[in-house]
Amino acid sequence: NGWWKDRILGWLYGDRFPWIFLPSMGWTYTGHDSNTAPYVLYPDNPEFGWITTTRTSYPWFYQFGAENWLWYLEWIESPSWFYSFNRPGWFSVNSSGSGQ
Repeated sequence: NGWWKDRILGWLYGDRFPWIFLPSMGWTYTGHDSNTAPYVLYPDNPEFGWITTTRTSYPWFYQFGAENWLWYLEWIESPSWFYSFNRPGWFSVNSSGSGQ
C-alpha cells in the first residue's frame, strides 16, 4: 500500500520516491538515496527549506538556508510542532504541509 516505517522518521508513504509523505511535514522531497544518511529533506512548506537530520541528531533538524536548528516535538503528530532557535519560538505544521 506504499506505507512503511522508517527507523528515524517513522511512518511515511514512499511510492512516489523521491517524494515521500510524512504525517509530521506533509509532502517532502528527499535529496538523497533511500539507503544513505544523513536524511536531506525539502518539505513542501516555506517554513523549512532544505533540512537535514541523522540517526544521532534526530529529533533535531538543521535548516541550511536559515543556518538554524529546529527541534521536532515528536510525540504530537498533527499538527506537528517545531521549535526554531532563530526566532526563537514554536511553529506548527499540519499534515497538508501548511504552517500556522
